Amino acid sequence: MIKPIQRFYDAIKSEHTLKPYTNYLNDFFGYANTDADSIVILQLKQIEDTVYQYIVHLKMRTEKGTLSPNSVNTMICPIQLFLEQNDVVLNWKKLKRMFPRRAAAANQAPYHQKDIEKILGATTSLRNKAIIHFLASTGCRVGAIPELDVSNVIPVGDGAVVTIYPGDIEEYKTCLTPEAYKVLQDYFEFRNLRGYPVTQDSPLFCDKSNYNRISREASKNLMKIILSTAGIKQKSNLRKSVKGTISYILSHAGIKKRRHTLTWWGELSYSKLTLQKDDEDEHKHRCSQCNAVYRPLIYFKDGYRCEPPPTVVLIADDPYGWSYLEDFNRTSTT
Repeated sequence: MIKPIQRFYDAIKSEHTLKPYTNYLNDFFGYANTDADSIVILQLKQIEDTVYQYIVHLKMRTEKGTLSPNSVNTMICPIQLFLEQNDVVLNWKKLKRMFPRRAAAANQAPYHQKDIEKILGATTSLRNKAIIHFLASTGCRVGAIPELDVSNVIPVGDGAVVTIYPGDIEEYKTCLTPEAYKVLQDYFEFRNLRGYPVTQDSPLFCDKSNYNRISREASKNLMKIILSTAGIKQKSNLRKSVKGTISYILSHAGIKKRRHTLTWWGELSYSKLTLQKDDEDEHKHRCSQCNAVYRPLIYFKDGYRCEPPPTVVLIADDPYGWSYLEDFNRTSTT
């Protein structure tokens, strides 16, 4: 029998979508004190009330300034996908009326025509020019480029229609101007002349080999270099608090809320944290900040010691499942 969470995973085509969607879904499960198997067997009214209460919770966070109102829809979409994949149909039209009003994004104005001209003048590569025209015309994110194939660009008149995030829940269509489409066709012809025929299944943009798909990291680094060469500051979303910045970094590092890895910032950064060997016991170490002796931890379930979750160190609101090794050994022998 297919597990509920597997239905959720199978519906997500992009690995870059899978990570944040899984984190947001786990945030919901943590708030509701439930899991994927338990929630789908509840009565429909119970499930809807739970989702409703979670939306109210998120809305209260936006009012306190700890969450951007623009993030609420992104955090709810994974929940909707999970429930729909498990045949739990809620009145989402009613629930989404509870969403807070979206706020204007900070420092998200598009590049002006003069900026684009400077960017184009900062590179001589036909591929790079095609990417710049493509981004300026479609308005898509740089990270969306590696997932695109030639088949995702459908000619319409002198321009084209492009499907962004194809096959994903976030899929949408946008337009490619005749000018941008012409440069893209020139780039295809360049690849053909180099001996790498462009077909419908070919990557839309390749690396320097003109054959292999350009990676997500390479495409982002490419734009950083071009912008730097053009002397144009990269536009970014400004965050108003240190807490907001840290939360953003943690959320994009696969770290669940309520269970954060031990992280030191500023004066307590890892560059200043050293482990000192205890002369009395070579297996013991002391914290350089408080001089406390580190004690080994183990993870147990249903009274039996077992492999811990796939995280090196966890700090949880509820320490259930974790015990000091010496305490576990003491109780096991009595």
